[in-house]
Amino acid sequence: MAAQKDLYDAIVIGAGIQGCFTAYHLAKHRKRVLLLEQFFLPHSRGSSHGQSRIIRRAYPEDFYTQMMAECYEIWAQLEHEAGTQLHRQTGLLLLGMKENAELKIIQATLSRQGVEHQCLPSEELKQRFPNIRLARGEAGLLDKSGGVLYADKALRALQVISGSIRGTAAPALGILGPHQPSPDPQLDDSLCPASFSLDFLDGAVFYTLLGLDNMGEEV
Repeated sequence: MAAQKDLYDAIVIGAGIQGCFTAYHLAKHRKRVLLLEQFFLPHSRGSSHGQSRIIRRAYPEDFYTQMMAECYEIWAQLEHEAGTQLHRQTGLLLLGMKENAELKIIQATLSRQGVEHQCLPSEELKQRFPNIRLARGEAGLLDKSGGVLYADKALRALQVISGSIRGTAAPALGILGPHQPSPDPQLDDSLCPASFSLDFLDGAVFYTLLGLDNMGEEV
C-alpha cells in the first residue's frame, strides 16, 4: 500500500490557467492536489502564455454573461492575494454592421442581465473613436465592464499562491527528471528533485511537476 504522502485527492494535468485555477480551488477546499505540466514553467506552448487576454460580459448566451459576475469576483480575490494588479478595466468595443444578428443578440443579453453597455451608431463611433477606420454602416456595442487580464502575471500568481496555501512560504515545485535545473533560480530552495513518468501509448512522457499540498508539506 502506498504511503499516505503519495496519495492525492486529485491529479490535474496541465498547468495552464484552467489547470492552475482547478488546483487552486481544490487546495482551498483542503484537498491534496498534484498538478502536472509537460514543459518547464513558464513556457509559451499553451493558450495561457503572453501578456494579455480579454475579459468581458458581452456574450450571446445568458449563461456566460451570468457566470462572469462570479468570475470577476474570483479575479479580484486572486489579485488581492497576489498583491499585484492582474486586471485592468478598459471597456470592450464590439464592431459589426448595424443589422448584424449576433451583435443584436449580445446587446439583448446585456440588457436582460443588467450589464452596463452602450450602443453606438456610426456617427457617434466616428466621434468617440476617430482612430478606427470604419466600414460604411458599421455600428458599435460598448461593454463597459470589459477589460484586460495580465495573463502571464496571473498564471504565475496562481502557481505561487496555490503552492503556498495552508502555510508554506514558497510553492512546492519539483522539476522532474534527473537533477533538472530550475527555470526560476529564486525557487531553488524549494525544489523537490524527483523522477516521474506517465506512459502514453508506447512512450514515456516526462512531466514537470508542481505538487500542491494543502497541509503545508512539500511533495
